Amino acid sequence: MSAARVDVLVVGAGPVGLTASILLSRLGITHEVVEARAGLHTAPQAHVVSPRTMEILTRACGVDDSALRAVATPFGQIPVVRWVETLIGREHGNFSLVTQDRVEKMFATTPCPPANISQHRLEPVLLAAALDAGGTVRFGHKWESSTAADNEVTSTVLSHETGKRPEITSRYVLACDGASSPVRRHAGITMDGQAMVEMFTSIHLVGDLRPALGDRPGLLFWCIGGPTRAWFVVHDIERECVMMHPGDPDAPPITDAIARQLVRSAVGTDLDVEIASIAPWRMSSQVARTYRSGRTLLAGDAAHRFPPTGGIGMNTGIADVHNLCWKLADVLAGRADEQLLDTYDVERRPVATTNAEQSLHNHLKMIEVEDAVAAESGVAEAIARQEEHFDMTGLDIGFRYNSAAVINDGIATAHDSGFNPVTDVIATAAPGHRLSHAAVTVDGEMMSSIDLARADDFVLLVAPGSSVWNGCGIPTIEVTGADETWATIRGTDDSGAILLRPDGHVAWRAATAPADPAETVRRALAAARSARRATDQFTQQPK
Repeated sequence: MSAARVDVLVVGAGPVGLTASILLSRLGITHEVVEARAGLHTAPQAHVVSPRTMEILTRACGVDDSALRAVATPFGQIPVVRWVETLIGREHGNFSLVTQDRVEKMFATTPCPPANISQHRLEPVLLAAALDAGGTVRFGHKWESSTAADNEVTSTVLSHETGKRPEITSRYVLACDGASSPVRRHAGITMDGQAMVEMFTSIHLVGDLRPALGDRPGLLFWCIGGPTRAWFVVHDIERECVMMHPGDPDAPPITDAIARQLVRSAVGTDLDVEIASIAPWRMSSQVARTYRSGRTLLAGDAAHRFPPTGGIGMNTGIADVHNLCWKLADVLAGRADEQLLDTYDVERRPVATTNAEQSLHNHLKMIEVEDAVAAESGVAEAIARQEEHFDMTGLDIGFRYNSAAVINDGIATAHDSGFNPVTDVIATAAPGHRLSHAAVTVDGEMMSSIDLARADDFVLLVAPGSSVWNGCGIPTIEVTGADETWATIRGTDDSGAILLRPDGHVAWRAATAPADPAETVRRALAAARSARRATDQFTQQPK
């Protein structure tokens, strides 16, 4: 039997693999998704859906925002993080996730506020979107091995239902198969960083927590200074939560009876809940040494493992495939050199390294609160110092790519002395940055500037009536600012232009019109797609 043939084989049907499927379908790339599990996840796992992820899902993927909000934790249940002895016991202090300043900063940065969506509720929305877009997802199919030859890869996949091992031939294999990634191991890619930070047991509880929480709802509860050290992630106060309990990695697995004792001790009373699952997991802080080996590419947890403190693991993975899929499309269509794919590693791996380090820093910094509770002194101050744990907008949106797919204009992005790269975002259209949010008007329609990106092509942003850019050979959009924000962000005069990549990051900009605009854009676009750094390949010629 001949092997099935597709452009891309996606291994793994978690949030990252399903997002990749949606993007690939929308870009016209043939692909299949294979997943060893019989179906989607049934336990909450990841839950923070960041503003940038909401932008990607609703804008680039076309997922209905209302469908995502419908499965999110109700807003009234999430504004506070609490440190307590037990769920019903004394509260040491709390951190407000929602403040007036934070809300104003967020809506100045993005039109897409974050959401708390448990992974087992997010995945059905993404699966439906992937199937609607034309993707194929095979559950119960375990990727086993692959062999590269010429310009393709042939993968062997085990069907759990039939016991047969069909082959799938693809141009590329995209590993979205989780932290233990068989594809990564098969490719011989190693991980850098700490493989073991701490060992935990995740206890998934199904039932109503209101009898324990009463009038103090919250998203997270850290139980410290009491009989049992643990933390609770409350996914829905009326339906379910997860209790995380640290333990000895060499100890035997926790039984149902022991889990019930731990839950009672951390709650402070008997709670009428069902233990749906008990799963040990290892907290790591690691990043793959490379994101590419030949025709195999890594994304999501296959490429990086973060402590969950900050909730950016899944979000980083979704941004990975958003960066990668348009590049695959350009290479497969012959619009770009294959070495454009090397910029995926160059651009995304530094982001993951920073995020891994910050997540580990957040985890270790939480010890300050425990120390203050033990000393019965300085608890409020220690909690206030956790802001970077709960506000990572800068890491989510403010990062800047520096690769051969970005033509730097040499203009530094300015920020004030109080700028914090973890929490704050620079409003800018500097090359490498995601084009900042501003209210703009295009053909009389009001929108956000982040909506100017086209998932399937580069676009050129110019001022209304700027005819010097006519005939550049790529889609051109005349943009008018709805207020002074756009004029501040763009960094050009009315004769200048911004070249925007399909992922919404700026590839190049001209502060003013060059002598030959059409030829300059052609060379800028060629430089971004060929991903060759050469001083003689692109030199802007001012007018």
